[in-house]
Amino acid sequence: MFTKKDGNQYLETYWDDENHGLRVIGNYVCDLFRQDLYSVKLVKDHIEMFEWAYYRQPFMIQLVVAKCLSDEDFKYIALKSNTKFFIAENFLSLNFRFENFNKRAAVVALLNCHWMTVENIMSLNSCRIHVRDKRFTCKEMNTILKHWVNGGCPRLIHLRLYLDEANEEECLEGLQENLITGGTGEKNYSA
Repeated sequence: MFTKKDGNQYLETYWDDENHGLRVIGNYVCDLFRQDLYSVKLVKDHIEMFEWAYYRQPFMIQLVVAKCLSDEDFKYIALKSNTKFFIAENFLSLNFRFENFNKRAAVVALLNCHWMTVENIMSLNSCRIHVRDKRFTCKEMNTILKHWVNGGCPRLIHLRLYLDEANEEECLEGLQENLITGGTGEKNYSA
């Protein structure tokens, strides 16, 4: 066992092929305790490890895609994965675009996502959407909110986006009839 500075303990093993070792240990522990994998974090050899996890169990609670991978590999994993929490902490090329990113998950959290568009957000089928490292305009935020108020994204209950600049009037233009409650800094709207 290996203990990190934070006190967490980890199993340390030595395999010539780390991925093979992870698969052997993962299969053994899951079979021994008759439990599925709860979470998988893809750090390297993304496709190889995703395929192993996906064919072991087509659904898992959380999938984290981290580090650098190709644009095509990210698209493949994002489209094929079936997970409750889809978290992307990876870096993609500056030319990367993803049309019809209609991911269904309870939570979609995206970091380093310069490629996200208003259309991407409006096509997500999620309860919670967190987008970081991408700035939206107030006009774009207004478009997303109007889409939601008019029945788009029916599962959405929490949206976190970053704006170029905060202009409440521009962000909420045309939505005043949906205001329920709220004071300074926080307002609640109905869809």
